[in-house]
Amino acid sequence: MKNIILILLLFASNIAHADLGSTLLYKAKFVLKNGSSFVGYFDVMGYDEYCNLNKKYCTDRGVQQILVAESRKNSNSILGFYKKIHIDKEINFCFVSQSDFLKVHVDSIKYTIFIQATSPQYHFKYVHIVADEVLEQIKSGLHKNYVRFDSDVTEVHVLSYNPNLSWAAVSKMVAPLAEYLSVSHLNSDRYSIKTAKKIEIKIKELEQQKIYIFILYYPC
Repeated sequence: MKNIILILLLFASNIAHADLGSTLLYKAKFVLKNGSSFVGYFDVMGYDEYCNLNKKYCTDRGVQQILVAESRKNSNSILGFYKKIHIDKEINFCFVSQSDFLKVHVDSIKYTIFIQATSPQYHFKYVHIVADEVLEQIKSGLHKNYVRFDSDVTEVHVLSYNPNLSWAAVSKMVAPLAEYLSVSHLNSDRYSIKTAKKIEIKIKELEQQKIYIFILYYPC
């Protein structure tokens, strides 16, 4: 599977990849060595046995084992946790605000208390991390237009909260970008930092107009 590494580094929270194995969303209480604690979620994706429901890992000790295993996949042993999640039932996406996204070093966790493990039912089985103000708009349920572009290798989902733009106007604005993302993915071996920057700039320009882009890449 080809991954567009450069674009992932630039705006990974807007991007998901299909066909990456099973996904589980764990919820637990995390007690840190400094005496603080929090209740939160973390998701795992892949082909490890704990990525499927398994009684062995639905325990306090099991969660700790998962965290150690996942931390070994990261050179800095930093893991991401979600204090709260929001599922938009209309488009079936899962969102987390930046203020509810925590990065914790695995060695700072004293112990864990397992609460639950579920198979995500939201689209992509993927959590999108967004700015706090964006999540507030999403939670309001007042988005004016939803547009989706499909190709053989991409899905581009668009949420517009701009009351001055019609569905047709939003579609016209985003269509060239959606097509470009598809072509770029098919030619990812020749992908460049300059190309990734152009896409990032375009997405940020759209965000300034309250138009938000979420991308799914399929294997090619």
